[in-house]
Amino acid sequence: MQLNEPIIVLEDDIEILPNFFDALENIAKNRFEYVRLMQLNTGDVCQIDENFGVIKHWACGTQGYYLTPKGAQKFLRYAKSWVEPVDGHMDSYWKHHIPNVVYFPHPIRENSHALESMIADREAIESALIFKISRRVSKGCERLVKYFYDCFILKGHFSSKMR
Repeated sequence: MQLNEPIIVLEDDIEILPNFFDALENIAKNRFEYVRLMQLNTGDVCQIDENFGVIKHWACGTQGYYLTPKGAQKFLRYAKSWVEPVDGHMDSYWKHHIPNVVYFPHPIRENSHALESMIADREAIESALIFKISRRVSKGCERLVKYFYDCFILKGHFSSKMR
């Protein structure tokens, strides 16, 4: 935000594709505050036009994205305390009201030759019974809030562009 200009954030385990710089130029010309350069889950995406779509599910991961200062301010405003991974918060468009816009064709992809992730041993953490129970309850609540947001807010916000 201090730079007062958009930034590109890339993880160290991605590969830049030939359309990368053209994609950045195209993204910069648009009004979006936040644009993912790829998504891991390839589920329900509502195409806005040839190059942009809105992800209507958990995109999973933040391998690369474009972010404006205004978008960064919104993310921070709705994250007074951190109780989830950053990518989980960024996926949760119903919390911060920033749609998960994704660019097509993706200008980056995961690098299959990259070293293993430095993120903590998820298998050990996720095997604990209390984690399993609390995660199931939490995800159920998230799905309910997301459902109502999708039905009543997101639908109206993009309805004219997603036909």
